[in-house]
Amino acid sequence: MAMYVLGTQCLLDIAKKDGNPAQRWFEGLAARNIHLGDVCISAISVVFLRFYFDDHPPQSPATRQLQTNLNLLIDQFKTAGAVLGCSREAVYYWADTLGNNVQYDQPPPARAIDIEALVLATVAVPPPGRQYTLVDRAQAVHQQLSIAVHDPY
Repeated sequence: MAMYVLGTQCLLDIAKKDGNPAQRWFEGLAARNIHLGDVCISAISVVFLRFYFDDHPPQSPATRQLQTNLNLLIDQFKTAGAVLGCSREAVYYWADTLGNNVQYDQPPPARAIDIEALVLATVAVPPPGRQYTLVDRAQAVHQQLSIAVHDPY
């Protein structure tokens, strides 16, 4: 069975707890016979989101709650041993193939996703015997990189 890897935005959307499609997908895992152990997050996503909140401290109760929810969600994956590191092969794939040229087109406006490119590299170059499916909003770049995607949006 393929292991699901949450995209960074998907992880953030789950932490919003506002009933969005990513949260509904995550909360419905058991009903689809998917176990939490079949879902993981990238250490790159953790680092990116922590740096983001360090650089942009929450100013409102809503964003403080989002940060709290996100930290609790990340801790849940950490406790389950479901935080993926970035392998040397994925780093080389990123450096040699992706670089800083990865762009997401949806939702508009199009934007470069430098950090998320490392998450994509992790999914694109899994360890031997492993297969990953990215849980994220489907993008043209996923098809270009032959990455399996589950789009809960």
